[in-house]
Amino acid sequence: MAFYIQPILTRYCNGRSNLYEDWDIFLSEERENVNNIIIGYFIFINMIGFIIMGTDKNYAKKHKWRIPERTLWKIAIIGGACGTTLGMSVFRHKTQHLNFKWGFPFLAIADLVIFYFLIHI
Repeated sequence: MAFYIQPILTRYCNGRSNLYEDWDIFLSEERENVNNIIIGYFIFINMIGFIIMGTDKNYAKKHKWRIPERTLWKIAIIGGACGTTLGMSVFRHKTQHLNFKWGFPFLAIADLVIFYFLIHI
């Protein structure tokens, strides 16, 4: 951040630049970086949610140790609800449990709304 600010202030103090124009450029570049981080996080956490639902379904078929429901909810709450909802549909896992059947899609809608507003602020 200091790397960007020093040249802006130096040019402004020497009368060669309009501080507001340079500051807008700085903010737009920073915002683009933040958007990339938000998009990357959203993709990553939803991939984890999808994979974890498939893994739990596979463990259920083999009568192995299962992923705790609390973990599935934690992944959904921290932004992976779209992935867990998609995984629930694709793997036909936890579809008979009403709290998952209604809770994950509700969280997925909330995640998409939050994601939209974070990107467009």
